[in-house]
Amino acid sequence: MKSSALPSPAKDFGWHDPGFIHTVVMRGLKPSSSFSYRYGSDSVGWSDQIQFRTPPAGGSDELKFLAFGDMGKAPRDSSAMHYIQDLFQDYIDTGSVYILPDSGGESGVPYETYFPMPTSAKDKPWYSIEQASVHITSMTGPQILSRVSNYSFVLFILFLGSFASSSFSSSLHPLVFNSKVEHLNHTAISEFRVLNRRFLDDCPNPSPYLQISTNSSASGLGDEEYVSVNISGVLRPSKDDWVAMISPSHSDISSCLANGILYAQTGDFEKLPLLCHYPVKAAYMSNDPDYLSCKKKECQKYQNGRCMVSTCGGSLSFHVINIRTDIEFVLFSGGFEEPCILKKSNPLKFTNPNKPLYGHLSSIDSTGTSMRLTWVSGHKEPQQVQYGNRKKQTSGVTTFSQDDMKSSALPSPAKDFGWHDPGFIHTVVMRGLKPSSSFSYRYGSDSVGWSDQIQFRTPPAGGSDELKFLAFGDMGKAPRDSSAMHYIQPGSLSVIQAVADEINSGNVDSIFHIGDISYATGFLVEWDLFLQQISPVASRVSYMTAIGNHERDYIDTGSVYILPDSGGESGVPYENYFPMPTSAKDKPWYSIEQASVHITVISTEHDWYTNSEQYQWMRKDMASVDRSKTPWLIFMGHRPMYSSSPGFLNVDKIFVNEVEPLLLESKVTSLHQLVIGYIFLAS
Repeated sequence: MKSSALPSPAKDFGWHDPGFIHTVVMRGLKPSSSFSYRYGSDSVGWSDQIQFRTPPAGGSDELKFLAFGDMGKAPRDSSAMHYIQDLFQDYIDTGSVYILPDSGGESGVPYETYFPMPTSAKDKPWYSIEQASVHITSMTGPQILSRVSNYSFVLFILFLGSFASSSFSSSLHPLVFNSKVEHLNHTAISEFRVLNRRFLDDCPNPSPYLQISTNSSASGLGDEEYVSVNISGVLRPSKDDWVAMISPSHSDISSCLANGILYAQTGDFEKLPLLCHYPVKAAYMSNDPDYLSCKKKECQKYQNGRCMVSTCGGSLSFHVINIRTDIEFVLFSGGFEEPCILKKSNPLKFTNPNKPLYGHLSSIDSTGTSMRLTWVSGHKEPQQVQYGNRKKQTSGVTTFSQDDMKSSALPSPAKDFGWHDPGFIHTVVMRGLKPSSSFSYRYGSDSVGWSDQIQFRTPPAGGSDELKFLAFGDMGKAPRDSSAMHYIQPGSLSVIQAVADEINSGNVDSIFHIGDISYATGFLVEWDLFLQQISPVASRVSYMTAIGNHERDYIDTGSVYILPDSGGESGVPYENYFPMPTSAKDKPWYSIEQASVHITVISTEHDWYTNSEQYQWMRKDMASVDRSKTPWLIFMGHRPMYSSSPGFLNVDKIFVNEVEPLLLESKVTSLHQLVIGYIFLAS
């Protein structure tokens, strides 16, 4: 049995001794004839006498046969059991054309041992056979179809394989449907995971009257607007009809096998569409209450003054922000599980894809006299920030590429179907400011445009008296329409509104967002959605961050927890979008003082053992705090040290054992709970 970085079921907890497999060839038979047999021995016993029939020889006339796949098995009682269908071959690093763990580590070994076919060699499970007037070629992957020697001898050629070369939706036989319902609870692999194992194709027999249009301006999309997508000419509205917003418009939106596994590696277990390029968002047409009831009826064909063909329609509203690349809307049917394409809209471009957008502030030191501003643009040339009394600074520009994203034996979302061009990230430091003071700024250039004029406030300098700050983690983002998208955090909209209200009331000097920032987890367009969502608050006060598992963790990348939680991002987008006052790249720990508070920010995702570089930095940093100047010492990190909820996923006892003595020595307490938490300060 095979295994990867993680033990496979076949090699570990799923192993069971197979016993001994006996095989023999019965010779001297006649085609299309009946015989009987039994098998065994006097020492171990014999089977019953069994009647069997040989198939017709190749070249004879008639063949009656059954062909099917994906059958599996089911218990004959009310018990539950693990469910695997025909997934006998695929596994990581075993030569299967699909680098997937579908066989659970079997890698074809049990299959080839239990079912010896007339193949040429081991692990080459393709063969052909002729029965009556039929030549049957059986394959498992991209093998070459051999020539049939005599077409007068063989009239029919059948090509059999495990994966469908085309797909369509059809109703199931009642017996199959009832069996499916009866044994639904036995399915360890969800319907979503199993039913997607087919190639995406255009839907069969689409309506010839089908149209998809939008209300967008001919001059292009603005930086933020609601786009109405109108569907008409639908002959039979279905609850499985849905619309996806795709970017860029030339993306490959064919279905991709087992993308459900790739969603799951980021912690998202929702039933999402399995496309080679993940949609920005998607919504079911049934969100329009008039769609399924066909209240928006339109006559398409008249005859003798009577309507002979009428169609239905509906509309959806999508909240669209400037993500620089053009977009298209695609009408699908088949639901998220069996999508097929009905119609595509024309591509829609943004009026100014180079527009400077989503500016956010952060502190660079404890003086309160300098602030960093970071924003995104589609243009790589340096831009400016203009602030205060005619001051200006020129931006540095950076970006990252698909090659910077990480992957393992399985492709990560960030490196594969979740990739989206990040544009160019501009950052600049505004100097010569005063602490606890208000200023205004704008950023951009004459060539690409300017942001609005924005009012912001600097934090108090270290050593002053009062600090009003907000601290939270695990916020993420959510759509402002009725659509579905990868990994939604619906409470984030309420949080941002509450924070904005506090800032408007003058109650906030700084914000600390302690890990699990956007939950993009490899679906990179969602960083733009998050930056746009926080812009009303992050552009006005210092927005400081710490790295979390959903920004950093990935296999073989040096994260202390060997988990795929970042979806292959491995900290790269986070460090580019949120440059903090750290000492070096991929060392995301730092400290800062504001008013009477010294704040030590660490990475729970990098090595924190007592002999690590980060631990030694923590010890030195907290030992250097002047408690007469900053009597409050706050220690911040993403993962909680203590929790009222039991379990390793909440609290890592090893982390507590390593770090707690240092915190007690420094008189600091840190608590974090994913839903509700409490902070206790020790002076």
